[in-house]
Amino acid sequence: MTRLPIFVPVAGSHVAAVVTAPADPRGLVLLLAGTGRHNSIGSSFSASLSERLAADGLASVRLD
Repeated sequence: MTRLPIFVPVAGSHVAAVVTAPADPRGLVLLLAGTGRHNSIGSSFSASLSERLAADGLASVRLD
C-alpha cells in the first residue's frame, strides 16, 4: 500500500490531499467528508476507511 500526500495549487494557495493505493488498484474512491471539519485528511475515520478500501483493491483520495 502506498500513501502519497499531494498539494494542488489553487488561486495563490493549495488544497492538500492524501492518495492511498494498493499495488494494483481496480478503481478510485474520492472521500469528501462533508463534516465541516478542516482536518478531514488527518481524521482517524478517513485514514482507516482509506486503508480498508486499499485492502479491498481500491485507491482513494481524501481532501483537506
